[in-house]
Amino acid sequence: MVSHPKAGLFVFLGLLWILASCTPNSPDHGELFQTVLQLPKGGAFRGVSLGMPLDSVRKMELPLVPVHDDEFGLAYELAIGDGREMNLEYLTRTPERPVVASIVCNLWLRDMAETSGLYGELENHWGSRYGVADGPVGKVTWKDATEDIWLSLSILEDKKSISFNFVPLGGF
Repeated sequence: MVSHPKAGLFVFLGLLWILASCTPNSPDHGELFQTVLQLPKGGAFRGVSLGMPLDSVRKMELPLVPVHDDEFGLAYELAIGDGREMNLEYLTRTPERPVVASIVCNLWLRDMAETSGLYGELENHWGSRYGVADGPVGKVTWKDATEDIWLSLSILEDKKSISFNFVPLGGF
């Protein structure tokens, strides 16, 4: 059998190309995930961290206008396309200190498949940041002493809604 001197190189490069095309380069997030989290803003959520002044949160969320805005916090209601809704609250602990003490987000989605997909993306995202979650599938929590955060992520009973909440480890 006659072999071409470069045949082995072509086979090797071909296999390398196949392997490279099968290996994910980076986590790819869907449009809904990007809309909800607004990456790459940083912070605990959408660029906001616990302890951040409410005035700074208002600026972070521009051009959104809160539906509720007082010394107890900010609330936003957003239509996030195709019958989906998002309710977002940045709550203070006391009116005397107007800083974020809790972040609450509730999402109402179209169907169980969409909910399951977004839940999986959120769980993977926060799992890569905070480590292995505690709790059963569909209702998990993370505790991170470095950021002083307790985060809960749940699929609600209707199987078409997701809720998550960031609070300090010491509680709200």
